This record gives sequence, structure tokens and C-alpha cells, in this order.
Amino acid sequence: MRIAFFTDTFFPNIDGVTTAVINYANGLAESGHEVLIVAPRYPKSRKIAGVNHHLSSKVQVELLPSVEMSEVRLSLPMRKMFQKVTAFDPDIIHTHTPLTIGLQGLYLARRLKKLAVTTHHTHYTDPEALKHIHMFESPVAHQFQKGLKVVLKSYYDSHDLVIVPTQDTKGDLRSFKVAQKIVVIPSPIASELFWKAQSAKQALRRRMGVKQQALIFVGRMGGEKNVDLVMRVFVELLHQFPQLQLVLIGDGPDKKKLFKLAEKLDINRAIIWTGAIPHKTLVEKGYYFLGDVFITLSRFETQGLSTIEAMACGLPVVGARAHATKEIIHGNGILISSKDPKIIAQKIAKLLLDKEKMKMYSEQSLKIAQGFSITASTEKLLAIYDKLLYNNNE
Repeated sequence: MRIAFFTDTFFPNIDGVTTAVINYANGLAESGHEVLIVAPRYPKSRKIAGVNHHLSSKVQVELLPSVEMSEVRLSLPMRKMFQKVTAFDPDIIHTHTPLTIGLQGLYLARRLKKLAVTTHHTHYTDPEALKHIHMFESPVAHQFQKGLKVVLKSYYDSHDLVIVPTQDTKGDLRSFKVAQKIVVIPSPIASELFWKAQSAKQALRRRMGVKQQALIFVGRMGGEKNVDLVMRVFVELLHQFPQLQLVLIGDGPDKKKLFKLAEKLDINRAIIWTGAIPHKTLVEKGYYFLGDVFITLSRFETQGLSTIEAMACGLPVVGARAHATKEIIHGNGILISSKDPKIIAQKIAKLLLDKEKMKMYSEQSLKIAQGFSITASTEKLLAIYDKLLYNNNE
């Protein structure tokens, strides 16, 4: 089978969509299928091969010239790309984003009379999404977001099938009347690779200066991730656990603002800032093991791949009771409804003091993470592809 992926975000930009696209591509390639990824070219993305990410050499990549606009990259149609996709002759065109490259994928599917599948990775219509573009308080943006539901409905209904990573996300699409068939398939992680790095845990913690217990956050340093709230919770925890540390892995538009907040709160001494780490390094060197508890207070997750990656390392999880996070915390952590730093800190403190519960949550995290393996998700994806092709050929 030949599958063409179209995505408006890709390496070196590391986010949930990029990770899902690469993991799916690897899973399909290792199963003997041909994969072509059409993605934007970033200023530093000339060398794609799996040097900085686990991208199989069996996967073809076609990069399109792109420009950045409010943290989104826009790409124009290129004749060379059209010719390459036509020559590749995909059985299925699978779009992963509803922007310029995703639209090109949908156009080509219709022009070449191919089956079109799409995955809805992001809660574009959630008010929290506006934090991503620093327009959370803008009335104009809120009005635009309402109109976006109509546009997205048309986009998704123009495909032959819509895939979502969680039941919550499926409900999100149904709420704005998407009529096309929707199937839930969790986006995959390379779960088997994470635990292998456990042997490097103590050496890495010594090298990075983690001396006691630590909370860890891995992800984009953007407003929608609520890292500022994580910091305010950490301030409260330090009153009871003065040796506690906070590990922050990632980069983004709010990093400088967050650093200044840490200075204002006088907690920089207890924070380990790593910046962005290439995903391959993150996995193979065991960076998740720098923490004892993974924390995410984002209320904007369609699945939360970094949360699941932390679970694959056996970390208990503290997460906001919102969207997909509430679907993946089942006996492996605690869900937080409050936005009050003191209340959140009290719940985390109780967890940190309960060694038996920490152990139980750790074991359950490992168990749950297995259901998100590349093999498991790829098998489900292939079953959907096969069914579509069979019905199309009847």
C-alpha cells in the first residue's frame, strides 16, 4: 500500500502532530508499506534523516517552501510536489492539518481520484486555542473562531473518513455537526524505546543537577500549556518540600516571559531549564526520568503525547481535568479541577508523601502506555485503510 501524508507542521518543529506523523510513518514503513510525507520546509530543516528524530530512512519526504505567520507556516502549491505525488500514485492521501498543505492534499486526492483520510489533532475551536496565537482576550478572534467551525465542518466532510485520537475529540467534532464517519485511533508513541533508557536515569540526574524529587513538564512553552500555573503551584510546594525541583523541557514563544516569572517568584534556583531537546535524544537519553512526577495543567489537549511518553517511563501523572487528559489518567495519577495553585499543591504534596501510591501509579502508567504503542496504533490504522479500499473497490 502507498500512503501520502500531508502536514503543515513537521521537524524540526516538535509537537504532537509532528510526533504522530513520524511514528505512523515509521510504523507503516516497517510493516512493508510505502510512505511519502509532504511537509513545510523550515529554515533549519535541510537535513531531515533520523539524526534528530526517529524517522525511518524508508520514508520519503517532500518539503515545500514555507513562511511563518503567527506561529503557523503557510506553503504555496508547487508543481514539483504535484508531479512527485502523482508519480508516487498513493492508494490513500492522509491529511493531518487543515491548513495550506492539508488543503493541497485534499485537492490532490480529489484530482487524482484517491481516497482521502484526515486526522483531527487539535482543538482549533476551543477558546484555549487562542492562547496559542496570543489572542485569548480578543473579541475579534473569538468571533473568527466561531466561524472556523463552519470551515472545519466543510473540510472534514470533504474527506472519506475522519480519525481522532480520543472520544473527547470525537465529541468536539460532532458538536459542530461534522457528518462524516469518525473513528477513534490513539496517536502512537514509541513506547518500547522509552523504558530502555531507564538504565541511564541516575547518571543523567547527576549530570543535570537533579538531587531530590522533581516535577517535570515536557512540551511547548506557550500560553495554552499553562506553564505559568505550574510555576505558581511549584512555589506553594516549596514551602513544604524545600528541596523539590522542577524540570522544564521545551521551547516556545512564552519561554522568556516564563523565565522572568520564575525570577519574580524567586524559584529559578530550583528550576532546571533544558530548552528544546531533539526528540530522538529525549527518548534515547531518558530525559523523562529527570522527573518523579509528570505535571501538565494544559486544558487544551486532544491527546497529550508528552503525557503518554511520560507514562511509558513509568511516571505518575498530575493533569488538568480537561479534554483528553481526563481519558488517560485512570489509576496512574490525579486529575485537577481547580485552578487555584494552593489547592493543586495540596493534592500533589499528598501524592509525593505517599510512596505506595506513587509506586502503584507508576506501574499503572506503564501498563496504560502499552496501548499507545506504534504497533498497536498502526494496526488499527491499516485496518481502517484496508476497509476503505475494499469498500471503494466493490
